[in-house]
Amino acid sequence: VCGASSPGRGFPPGRMARRLPTWDDRVLRDVAVLRKLNGEQLMATTAVALDVLTTSDATSAIKSLAAQLQSRPHQVQSLVFGFSSVLWDCAKANLREGLFAQALQPLELPPGHVESIVQVYEGRYDAILERTAFAGIALHEFKDLDWRIDVEVSRRSIVQEVTPSFMLRLDLARSDRSRCSAHMQADAATMRRLQSQLEAALAEEKSVHSRRFQRYIQ
Repeated sequence: VCGASSPGRGFPPGRMARRLPTWDDRVLRDVAVLRKLNGEQLMATTAVALDVLTTSDATSAIKSLAAQLQSRPHQVQSLVFGFSSVLWDCAKANLREGLFAQALQPLELPPGHVESIVQVYEGRYDAILERTAFAGIALHEFKDLDWRIDVEVSRRSIVQEVTPSFMLRLDLARSDRSRCSAHMQADAATMRRLQSQLEAALAEEKSVHSRRFQRYIQ
């Protein structure tokens, strides 16, 4: 069935409503603490949440904030990481002032809190945007891994000296979608070390630290 579509309610013809970020219940529960903070505590918490986005290590800032809020560091960390994910998503969506304040509505904050957060966010928006742009840099993408094993068999003494060699070809896709390959050679000991490192990486995915970050990355 074909027909003319009507413009959305409240929006002039030819314009579409801006889609705002959303967050799951876990994030909203963690940031609900913001409602109970006084003005000074809110500003400090907002500053630390932005530090998480714009600096490489905010551990000491989180500990200092925990002392200021008279709370335990792990509880404050949940608050800060949850709030950081909110700010990060808004920055990635290029939300400024009015739209940013509108995106904060699901947090059910007092109007004064929203105004304070908008003020701090606007003051550090360029630094956040630079960080989000850096995170979006396209690296080579893994496509395939091919291998073969070579064993020398031409010499008489080879029975006592069998040393297999592995030839690896790593196929990658560049940011422009063109392909490239990297060729490598490794012995059995190196391959076992590679196996050990990959298993350790997969095990880290299930660690408490990784699960905590996965909770807030959407």
